[in-house]
Amino acid sequence: MEAILKKNLQYVENELKNLKGVDYRMFDEADKWLKNAKGKLDNFHANNDNARYIAFDMLENAKTTGTHDPMGAEDNLLDEVDQSGK
Repeated sequence: MEAILKKNLQYVENELKNLKGVDYRMFDEADKWLKNAKGKLDNFHANNDNARYIAFDMLENAKTTGTHDPMGAEDNLLDEVDQSGK
């Protein structure tokens, strides 16, 4: 019985150590995206009855906050290759 308890405790300790190594930035970015999408959808729903309303911010080619790349980010790929040396 004591061996099983120690084994389970060791397993829990290992899982907690693994959780410390998780990169939570991805979760933060997903949460920001979710809140942004919810705001846009709420705005769209609130203006849904207005026939003249166009949700420009929801269009596929909507401009973002200064990160618009008219070349489709091809230069960034080349820069990454140049920096990595591959």
